[in-house]
Amino acid sequence: MKNIRMLALTVLTVWWGACASNAFAASAAEKLTEQLAPLTAITGRFTQIQKDAEGDVFSRSSGTFTMQRPGMLRWETLEPFPQLLVTDGNKIWLYDEDLEQVTISSVDEQLNQTPAIIFSGELKQIKQQFDVYTKDGARFSLKPKGSGEVYQRLDIEFENNLIKRMMILDGFGQTTEFALTDVTATAVKPLSHFQFQAPQGTDVLVHE
Repeated sequence: MKNIRMLALTVLTVWWGACASNAFAASAAEKLTEQLAPLTAITGRFTQIQKDAEGDVFSRSSGTFTMQRPGMLRWETLEPFPQLLVTDGNKIWLYDEDLEQVTISSVDEQLNQTPAIIFSGELKQIKQQFDVYTKDGARFSLKPKGSGEVYQRLDIEFENNLIKRMMILDGFGQTTEFALTDVTATAVKPLSHFQFQAPQGTDVLVHE
C-alpha cells in the first residue's frame, strides 16, 4: 500500500541534471515553479514501467489520471488489472476491484517529504525539501535534501508547458518511469471526482 501510494502521489508532481552551484539550483527551482504555475487541473493517460537495478523491466501498467490543485488526484490503472487511487487532499482511497477491497488512509505530514509537494508549486517548500537542477528549463532533476528518503532522485520533463515524462530512482537502484500522453488542461472537477464511495460488499480497511 505504501509503495503504491508513494508512486501515485509522486505523479502529482507530474508537472536531467548535473551538479551546479547553489545559485543555479535556486534558479532551477524558480523555473520549475514557473512551469507549474499555470497548471490548475490536467487530465491524460499514463504508462508506468518499473525496472530493477540491472535495468530489467519487472512491472508494466497503464491507465488514466486527473490531477487538480490543491492536492487532488484520480489515478486509475486499467491494465494489467483494474485499480483506483483517489485523494481529495485529506484522505486517500486505494480500491482493488478484483479483491473487492478498499484501503483508506489519511494524507499526513509524511507527504511533505514526498514529491507530492511539488505539484503545489510552492517555491519555499520545494527549496526546503529538494536541490533542483535544470539544463534547459524543460528537464528538471530533484534530489531530496533529507536523509533516509525512499528515493534518490526525481526527474521531470515538460513538453509544450505540460508534463510528459517522469522518472523516480529509489534507494535500491530501481527506477519507475512514467510516460504521460494526451495531457490537456481541463475544467475544474467537483470534489466528488476525487473521493470514493465503496460498492456494497466491499471490504474496508482503515489506516490511521
